[in-house]
Amino acid sequence: MKTDRFRLALRELKPSDWERFEQLASIFLASEYGELRTLASPSGDAGRDAILFNPVAQPSVAIQYSVAADWDSKIRRTVKRLKEAFLGQIRILVYATNQRIGADADDLKRSSCETKTYT
Repeated sequence: MKTDRFRLALRELKPSDWERFEQLASIFLASEYGELRTLASPSGDAGRDAILFNPVAQPSVAIQYSVAADWDSKIRRTVKRLKEAFLGQIRILVYATNQRIGADADDLKRSSCETKTYT
């Protein structure tokens, strides 16, 4: 697929397309992270759409996929939810989105949870 067409397709995603985006992002990240385990569930996933499996300790990396336009609020809410639900066990949040973030997330990255974004 041509890069321009793919970018257009990502830009045109609607909030109702969240499940398709989660599938795409999960496949994309699986090539980067062999330990990726998908947890996303419509009934609730406690802020984690996936984790990086750790066979000797509790997972410390959570992954969230989102098409939310208000990515800053979404990430802040997710970080807060992860801290409450997992009492500091989650130390890194990987946030995959179709939104253009770039340097706009610099302040957010300095927050108390390390954040890695894929846009």
